[in-house]
Amino acid sequence: MRRSVNIAGVLLGLLALGVLTVVLVFTFGGAWSGAAFTPQALRSPIPSPTSPAYPPPGTAARQPDSTVPPPATPTPPRPPYPPPGTRPPKPTPAPTLIPTATPVPTALPLPPSAFYVLWVENSPEGRGQPWGALWLADPRDIAGRREVVRVEKQEIIEAVLSPDGQQVAFETTAWKQPSSLWVVNLDGTGLRQLAPDAGQVFWSRDGRALYYDLGESSETEVKEQVKGWVGIERVDLASGKRQRILTIDFLTSGTPPYLQLLGWSADGQWLYHLRPAQGGCELWGVDQEGRVSQFATFPATESSLRPLLSPDGSKLIIDTPEGPGWISTDGQKRANLPVLSWNNQLCGFLWSPVEDELIICQVDDQRPVEHIRAVNVQTGGSLELGSLALRPDGKSFGLLSISSDRQWMAASVYLDGLYWIHLPTGAIIPVPVQDTWASFTAWVPSKAVGW
Repeated sequence: MRRSVNIAGVLLGLLALGVLTVVLVFTFGGAWSGAAFTPQALRSPIPSPTSPAYPPPGTAARQPDSTVPPPATPTPPRPPYPPPGTRPPKPTPAPTLIPTATPVPTALPLPPSAFYVLWVENSPEGRGQPWGALWLADPRDIAGRREVVRVEKQEIIEAVLSPDGQQVAFETTAWKQPSSLWVVNLDGTGLRQLAPDAGQVFWSRDGRALYYDLGESSETEVKEQVKGWVGIERVDLASGKRQRILTIDFLTSGTPPYLQLLGWSADGQWLYHLRPAQGGCELWGVDQEGRVSQFATFPATESSLRPLLSPDGSKLIIDTPEGPGWISTDGQKRANLPVLSWNNQLCGFLWSPVEDELIICQVDDQRPVEHIRAVNVQTGGSLELGSLALRPDGKSFGLLSISSDRQWMAASVYLDGLYWIHLPTGAIIPVPVQDTWASFTAWVPSKAVGW
């Protein structure tokens, strides 16, 4: 009996356990099936809609991603900023050829040049043994330069190309020694000395003789009465004969010891030179026989502007109390040159090979650019030949000479060096120097070089 009661108790317990299990299943079935558990008090009374199947029935099943990335979509080009016409573009820095320590012929990709460039390089006293050299090169290939002549223990203080482009006259000097005048062929042959103690040198128009000034032009030497005169001398290249064609005794005349050669008249008869006068300057000419003639007089100023004779010998740039101007060499015509006003940031000027034309360099008043312009002194017309970006150090290029085809310009930068500039492209080519200084001599027609 007792055993039967125990069995019945066990069965009742199992039955109660089964009922409890069923109740729990119906109550918490959602939680067991993986749905988020939410207390009944927080459940929405509105049943949540059933999400549609994705992808929608009838669409293609999604393919697995490819291992090759899809092609990039090109970014549409942005419009220029600032919009065209709203602001002038900034100048592009000009390309510069940097020379190597050991020059290697590496020509710039520029069009062939009708002119070669001739220049002097000197190593002065105080930097070892002094020397001077005359170089010739295609301006596009400065590293391929050729040496025309070299002098040891001396410096070359001036060099002048003959009218036919075949010879070079040059002067040498050394410490406490008088200068000497030499001539050499462009290929380096035929070197010979022509005269001692020469000053400024000019070739005759026919290339058969050289003219130079000589004598003293120092107030100290005048007081010491070392010499009491200045003059002009002529040397014939064929015979080597020297002839004094002009002597001015400034001790007895009372005029300052000064004489500046300028160049030849248009007809090649008169060698123009300046003489000081009371309160001004006088323009004189002397011919091969020593005959002299006075042509013009103009006032002197304290300006650093030196008179500059045009290549055709017809005009002279001078400085007047009213500002820079020009005067005809016969003294009949005069005019001011407002374009040369220093207030307009003028950084240099020179005569063009073209008649009545000046080449000026002017800094833009709004942009960091130097403009190179050709200006007709008669009409005032102007033509821009090129422009250069200003250097980062703020120094400007000083004009020295321009080739007759207006393609190349020789320029210098104060305390920095010598440069050749190709105006159509703005290419700037520095002259490679090391502990030396260089000076421009001439543009040589490439036909005369014969390389």
